[in-house]
Amino acid sequence: MQRRAAPIWIAVSLLILAGCAANLASGQTAATTIAASSPALQTATTAGQAPATPLIPPTKLPTPTIAPVQWPPTVTPTERPLPPPTSTASPLPTPSAAPTVSPAPTLAPTATQRPSPTVAVAASPRTTTIGQSVQGRPITATTIGNGPLAVAFVGDTHGGPERETDLLVQMAITYYREHPAEIPSAVTAYFIPTLNPDGLAAGTRFNADAVDLNRNWQTRDWDTNAGEPNGLDKGAGGPRPFSEPESRAMRDFLVTHHVAASIFYHLPWGGVYSEPNSVPFAQAVAQASGYPFHLPGKDTPYAMTGTAHRWADEHGQLSLLLELHGSASIEWDTNHSGMNATMRYVVIHH
Repeated sequence: MQRRAAPIWIAVSLLILAGCAANLASGQTAATTIAASSPALQTATTAGQAPATPLIPPTKLPTPTIAPVQWPPTVTPTERPLPPPTSTASPLPTPSAAPTVSPAPTLAPTATQRPSPTVAVAASPRTTTIGQSVQGRPITATTIGNGPLAVAFVGDTHGGPERETDLLVQMAITYYREHPAEIPSAVTAYFIPTLNPDGLAAGTRFNADAVDLNRNWQTRDWDTNAGEPNGLDKGAGGPRPFSEPESRAMRDFLVTHHVAASIFYHLPWGGVYSEPNSVPFAQAVAQASGYPFHLPGKDTPYAMTGTAHRWADEHGQLSLLLELHGSASIEWDTNHSGMNATMRYVVIHH
């Protein structure tokens, strides 16, 4: 075993000595090269003088480093360094700035348009002249409401002696102006305080022509001689039907305004007097108002011919004669109920 190891040791030693000799040779070669490249150094050497300080400082050769020899020697394969990756890493994308969101412009609040509420009575009360008396006094009608169904409340056909009926209708105008919601939206109510302004001014029952305006209508029973409180009065019915401007004005109003129901106020009998085609209507008003109900042609102190409510009934309109008690009172509460009953009736039955 010792004889075999000796040659290996000797071989390694020789290798080490060979390496040292190679390093010394390399150093001499470098020195010779430096001297040859410097003329000053060559001249000084030839003259036997010490060479001048070379312009280029001598290169200090590295001291050879002898790695310690491991015994037995281990041959380690030399690993070549891996070449750096040639691919250049793509830089991360610079995050773009978050988009600046402009705040929505603040709008000034606008008022919401709302539909106007439906009012029972859309039109304001208005008074118009529907005709004139013999002496030129106006006959007026006040309108409250604007529905398709027309009703009429007519006072003071008999002038001064029935002044309370004029006051009653005037009171109704004042009341319904302040309480228009009591008039149904389907109704237009007409209020005629006096049909006989001349008789009202003179304090007489007849008009300025001495004609009873409630005997001058062209009914089936019209007669120039008419029954009155004091008996038969010749000529009280007028020379012919509708001979008087007041009765003509009222007739034309009922026709042109398509009045569905009407009440003509009188006194002093205290009751509701109906006509054949208006009995249910008269019963409804009597029940609401509390006045006694009378069948057609019944319970009157005398025969009445050529009356306004009879003409309206004969021409397809609901109509009645309502008599106050004649106690110098307009009996408002009672008649207010009767007026509201009239308007309700036409709404239900038309």
